[in-house]
Amino acid sequence: MKNSIQVHRNERLKALVNILVENKYIQLVSLLLKLNNFLISKGLDQVSERSLEGDLKVLKSDEFGHQIICKRGKGYEIVLGKKRLDEYSEDLHVEDFNKNDIIVLSQLKSVISQFKYLDYSEALGGIIEKIIENESMVRKREVKENTVVVFESNPISEDDIFKENYSICLDAILKKRKILLEFLDFAKDDEDEYLLSPIQLRQYKHRWYLFAINHSRGDQLYNIAIDRVLSVAILEDEVLKDYMAEVEKHFMCIVGVTNFKNNQIEKVQLKIDFPRAKYIQNKPLHPNQKEIKSTNDYVVFEYMLSRNNELIAEILMLGKDVEVLMPLSLRREIMEIFIKAADNNKLIV
Repeated sequence: MKNSIQVHRNERLKALVNILVENKYIQLVSLLLKLNNFLISKGLDQVSERSLEGDLKVLKSDEFGHQIICKRGKGYEIVLGKKRLDEYSEDLHVEDFNKNDIIVLSQLKSVISQFKYLDYSEALGGIIEKIIENESMVRKREVKENTVVVFESNPISEDDIFKENYSICLDAILKKRKILLEFLDFAKDDEDEYLLSPIQLRQYKHRWYLFAINHSRGDQLYNIAIDRVLSVAILEDEVLKDYMAEVEKHFMCIVGVTNFKNNQIEKVQLKIDFPRAKYIQNKPLHPNQKEIKSTNDYVVFEYMLSRNNELIAEILMLGKDVEVLMPLSLRREIMEIFIKAADNNKLIV
């Protein structure tokens, strides 16, 4: 016999599909309003925006096979799959959980919800959705839901277009399919279209990057900021080669994500004063960091690195506590930046 959680969920999913069918394009906020109005009319609990986003992912999964597309400025539309809602069933019983289980479940839900753009609903068979669904169960047992594990985030990751593009890129990687991606190039203030073999998604400084072989640019390895992706579509073409070794090689001698094609690897030595040096010892700037000299006042760290903007930024963040010992060209570059910064921040009398 189906329990109340299952009935509520199936009713909600059926209503969600009907709303999407009846409205060619609909914004998330309008979709949530119409869905909650339906649930109220049926005497069912309303849902949050987070639960709605989880439902949309479930409907896109292999379990249902619907295509739900989010178009910038227009909203969501649905292309129906073959799966009927009444064919889907699940067994989840409130009595199977004790109070400690629910405390753990509550915290796990709060952690997972911080990574809503990680679309693993297909692989996990709806487990994440079940966790989120049981929020009402937690309330009934009077377990306080304080989030005690918090990850830093970028507000752009809450954008519907970002989440849609992230999910498509992840899906293409898992299915080993090529993608056609439209990208906003800030440097040129123009749009580019790339044919890509996607390899890996990686986060750096609260920003997500797609690493892919760019077949439109001589099969070079590119990193593309997901928040600058305008649109992305999965193609039928399969990715036949395993490019992961190229990504691993890319990160061997860089700080951050950028590795310019013609850059040389240099020996970099940084003299860092205490107590700042302790922080660098505890959190190295790069895995190949070595200590070549240590005194009571400072530590000299050595690296083999390819110079990029991220390395420059990390050195500048050390401020007055750092001295670039080598190479001389890097020392000169840092000096010129500090001189310019001092000039820009002169006291106004």
